Amino acid sequence: MFAFKILAILGLTTIVQAIRPPQYNTAITAADLIRIAPDTESCTGTTYADECRTASAAAPAIAISFTNFAISSFGAQAALVAIMLFESGDFKYNKNHFPAPGRPGQGTRNMQSAGFNGKYAEYLSIICTNCGITPADVEKAKGEGPAAVLELVSSDQWSFGSAAWFLRTQCDAAIEDGLAAGTEAGFKSYIEDCVGTTLTDDRIAGWQKVMALKQCQFNSSPTAIMGISRDSRHKRSASGAKRAYYRKKRAFEKGRQPANTRIGAKRVHLVRTRGGNRKFRALRLDSGNFSWGSEGIARKVRVIAVAFHPSNNELVRTNTLTKSAVVQVDAAPFRQWYEAHYGAALGRRRQQKAEEEVKKSKSVESKQKERHTAQGKVESALERQFEAGRLYAVVASRPGQSGRVDGYILEGEELAFYQRAIRK
Repeated sequence: MFAFKILAILGLTTIVQAIRPPQYNTAITAADLIRIAPDTESCTGTTYADECRTASAAAPAIAISFTNFAISSFGAQAALVAIMLFESGDFKYNKNHFPAPGRPGQGTRNMQSAGFNGKYAEYLSIICTNCGITPADVEKAKGEGPAAVLELVSSDQWSFGSAAWFLRTQCDAAIEDGLAAGTEAGFKSYIEDCVGTTLTDDRIAGWQKVMALKQCQFNSSPTAIMGISRDSRHKRSASGAKRAYYRKKRAFEKGRQPANTRIGAKRVHLVRTRGGNRKFRALRLDSGNFSWGSEGIARKVRVIAVAFHPSNNELVRTNTLTKSAVVQVDAAPFRQWYEAHYGAALGRRRQQKAEEEVKKSKSVESKQKERHTAQGKVESALERQFEAGRLYAVVASRPGQSGRVDGYILEGEELAFYQRAIRK
């Protein structure tokens, strides 16, 4: 269930969508931030007034960053808000000033080092069409020094978005899984294993204040919760009535969350939908049914890795399974069928030891020989994959909807097309 969309707000041409189903329906607000850190209400008396931002300025930028980088779970959002408040002194600083004169190039609201700010700027220059940061700007800033690179990402949009970017691109998927659980152990793993610093009592106290917002959903107004909002005319009206024709629903306004299906031991959640219907949201899958079109067969095979994705390379890095993803699957089941059907070896030229020849009747040998002569030819590109033990295949099902990862083996011109894309 992946709805890849262009964010008109920021002009992001690609967006990371590997996230969990949302737990909350409204975005973080200024009231939330003030409840956590009262000093964010005002910038009066601050030393660096040009860097200070109030909760009113910070909340919209943080909410947008959660959408842009697909930070959906409350636990992950809470960790990012906590680290930004801690590192920036309740949003009073956007650059490192201590100990004086500070570290040149270190900054943004989560106080990234100069090296990560360089990576952040490069990332934005590549995926964002109208962010005002181009590859040429990044190269020029690098030539001028770390401080110039920091300036590129110091606007509110990018400064408050750096923590979400760091979690999404620099941390392992297991880190975000731990944060989503909302445990102190998960937060500790994030701080020590990903951020690379020590978890102090002050950090824990700040994180606990943000986590307390989760309780406010039962005791206070809906503004005290975080998540991703959607349009006001989504699908049916509040009473269940159908929308008028001129208020037709639009797919890009659904606010629908991707399933974040990764490769791993099978784990599928049952989701109840409107009308008592059900769908199966796969969180982890490691095998599926794939067909070999030219031979007219299908086998259940192990999914090894994601090799290419037409929408986003980040989904390749995280091995996220979606419809249209190009994956590598185990070739053994198909090889076994081919050799039993045609009586000829396939993709075994690299093996040193020849297998013992199985005795067959003359009629079986004759049938296999006829089959092999008529239609047993395998294209060279596919044969090389059999030798390697892995075949390229395309996922045709929607794991987030059906709970399955099914597809077909790539052949012919389609295989050549994707091989060129993978080489790039």
